[in-house]
Amino acid sequence: MHPLRALLFGLIAGAFLPSAPAHAQTCSVTFNNLAFATNMDVLPGASFDSASSIASSCTGITGSTRVQLCYALDNGTYPTSGGWRQMGSGANRLRFQAYVDSGRTITWGTSGTGLIQVLLRRTSPSATTPYYGTVAGSQQTAVPAAYSTTMTVSVTGQTYTGATPPPCPTTVLATFNFNVSGTVVSSCNATATNLTFNNTNFLTTNNDATSTVSVTCTNTTPYHVRLSGGNAAASDPTQRKMTLGANQITYGLYRDSGRSQGWGSTDGVNTDPGTGTASAISHTVYGRIPPQATPPPGTYSDTVIVTVSFL
Repeated sequence: MHPLRALLFGLIAGAFLPSAPAHAQTCSVTFNNLAFATNMDVLPGASFDSASSIASSCTGITGSTRVQLCYALDNGTYPTSGGWRQMGSGANRLRFQAYVDSGRTITWGTSGTGLIQVLLRRTSPSATTPYYGTVAGSQQTAVPAAYSTTMTVSVTGQTYTGATPPPCPTTVLATFNFNVSGTVVSSCNATATNLTFNNTNFLTTNNDATSTVSVTCTNTTPYHVRLSGGNAAASDPTQRKMTLGANQITYGLYRDSGRSQGWGSTDGVNTDPGTGTASAISHTVYGRIPPQATPPPGTYSDTVIVTVSFL
C-alpha cells in the first residue's frame, strides 16, 4: 500500500469569513490505496471487503475557526456496470464499490451524503478517516488476473465558525489519484459418482460401466483430471485391482467409450484435460472388467482418488 501525499491548498479565513481575523491555514492530505486480497477465489460467489484511509491535516487554525474538507470520488478508469465501479485487466472487468461508511450502505460519490467530510479545528488539526470497499459477489465468471483501476479524488474546502458545518462548496481546490487493486486466483473443485459394474456369475466377457466426474474451474483456467491407481497403486490405468480379502479382479478406467485410452494421473499423457467456464463440466469415466479367471463370489471394491490439477 503506497500513500499518496499532496499539499492541498492554503485557506485564508478572511476570504470566506470577512469578519474573522485573517490567518492562513495550510492543509495537506495523504490517501492510501485501496487494496483487495491477492488471492480472491470467486467460485463460491462470495464478496470481498477491504478498507483504507485518508489522513488530513491543517496548520494555522486559530481561535474558533474550523476547516471543512470534502472529498468527492469519480468512477475510475472504466465505465460502471449495474451501479458498480469496475477494475480492469486487459479486456476483463471486476465489479467493486467504494463506500463512506463501514456498513457499506453509502456509496462514496460526488455529492450529498456520498462525499467524505473531514472537520478540523485548532484542538484537533488532523484526522485519519477510513473509507471502505467491496468486490461484488456472484462474479464466478471473472477471469483469474490482477485487476486495478485509478480513481480521481476532487477536493473542496472552506473555513467556517459555529458547531454546524455548511454544505460542501463546489469549487475544486485540488485533484489527485489513488489506486484500487485486487487479484482473482485460479480455482477448481470436483465431485464424482461411484462406478458400479453389473453383477455377473462369470468373468468371460467384457463387463462395462460408467461414472461421471464433474469439474468446476474458474473461467479460462486449463485443468487436467487425474485418477489414481487405486488401492493397488497401479501404474497402468488398465490394471487396477478390486479386492475381496486376498482375492482380486483386474479392471481398467478409460477416457473414451471404446476403452482404448487408459485414464491415469500423468498430465499430458493419460489424464483428461479441460478449460474452466465457471460452470460444472462433466467428464465420463469408462470402466471395464475384461475376461479373466473368475475369483470366489462376493463384493469386490477399490478406491480411486480424483485430483484436478490446474495453474
